[in-house]
Amino acid sequence: MYVAAFIPEVGESAAQLVGHTASGLPGSSHIVPPGTPGVPANLTARPFPPFGPTDLTFYINADAFSDIFAADVPPARQRLMVATQRPFTLQAFKDTSAAAMWMTIPSWSPRRNARQRPRYGE
Repeated sequence: MYVAAFIPEVGESAAQLVGHTASGLPGSSHIVPPGTPGVPANLTARPFPPFGPTDLTFYINADAFSDIFAADVPPARQRLMVATQRPFTLQAFKDTSAAAMWMTIPSWSPRRNARQRPRYGE
C-alpha cells in the first residue's frame, strides 16, 4: 500500500507533480526542490560521483523530514532516519511514467475522483 505517494499519469514525472501547484495551496506538494522560486528548499542536492555535476542526489533536510516522510515516527527514530536516509537521484525524479498503475489497481486519490474515472473492478 502507498500512502501519500506520487500518482503520475503516463508521461508525467515526480518533478512535474511536485511543481504542479504553488506551495501552501490545496494540492501542493510538501517537497520543495532547490531552485523553486519564492520558496525555501527542503531538499539538499549533492553531486553523484562518478557522473559529475549533471546528475545529483537529493536528501530531505532534517527540519522538513517529519513533514515529508515520517510524521508518525518518534523524534529519536526520526533523527536516526535523517542520518541514514538513502538519497534519490535527479534522474529518478525526472524520469516519466510509462504506465499509470494507480488507474488499474485498487486505489483512491483526489486526482482519480476529480477526473471521475471508474474505480478498479467497475
